[in-house]
Amino acid sequence: MEDNRLIEKEEHHQDFEEDKVKESLNRGEIDGLFCPICFQAWTSGGEYQICPNSRKCPQCKKLCKLKDVRVLHAARLCVADEELQKRVITLEAECDYLKQSQKNVYECVLEEMRNEMDEKSMELKGKFREMCDEMDARHKLNEARCEALEKMFPEMPNMRGS
Repeated sequence: MEDNRLIEKEEHHQDFEEDKVKESLNRGEIDGLFCPICFQAWTSGGEYQICPNSRKCPQCKKLCKLKDVRVLHAARLCVADEELQKRVITLEAECDYLKQSQKNVYECVLEEMRNEMDEKSMELKGKFREMCDEMDARHKLNEARCEALEKMFPEMPNMRGS
């Protein structure tokens, strides 16, 4: 029973130590991302950036004297590359444009296909009407021939089936 309590205490102590390590890692990661004075993110360009070789203020462009320079010590330094962010935004916009263009092309092709189908449908309807008219004309011609044959041969049975 006591062994179980000791094991539980040791596990709890190990979990606590792991949490401390994770917390310190998170702080270390954050240290390099932001200026410890103003808490602005480090960037590779723009108004707020690291100036290793320049003697001018990145904001007002005035010459700085040695007494104006502050030395900052960070565990590690991570600089956000704004060019890559701009490139991502540009590529996303281009992707959206291409998707819209593709959609427009599909809509145009669909409209052309509908128009072509309508034309073919009208053409087929016209041919169907012509065939129906031709069949009606042949039917009338056959009726007239049957009547003529009945007049010529009255003794013959009715050929029209009635």
